[in-house]
Amino acid sequence: MAPQSFFTVLIVDDDANMRNIINRMLVRMGNFEVLEAPDGERGWDILTTSLVDLVISDWDMPKLSGLDFLRKVRADERLSRMRFILLTGMATRESILEAIEARVTNYIVKPFSQKDFTEIVSKSLGL
Repeated sequence: MAPQSFFTVLIVDDDANMRNIINRMLVRMGNFEVLEAPDGERGWDILTTSLVDLVISDWDMPKLSGLDFLRKVRADERLSRMRFILLTGMATRESILEAIEARVTNYIVKPFSQKDFTEIVSKSLGL
């Protein structure tokens, strides 16, 4: 089977500027269709109605935090293997362990560079 060359990524972040930054970084990487949601609840709606290869979600959001969104995804049999990256400004040992326990695919600590972002997204997608 040939490697997948086009991916759909769902960006979930309550900060429109951050969604725009991530979108631009994905465009620079190439071959991505980008869907966006302002919070975990809307992200969940998109995930249950669209084919998505990767979720990139902020941790700290109203309505449904990124960690709770991840837990909801992992609890759903249809989505439990979804590749999921958490963005966080909370790089404490405890928060990272909490994300690992929730079976996050990877995490990115803010602020981050294009290089770091590209490496983590590529690794998460098995590129």
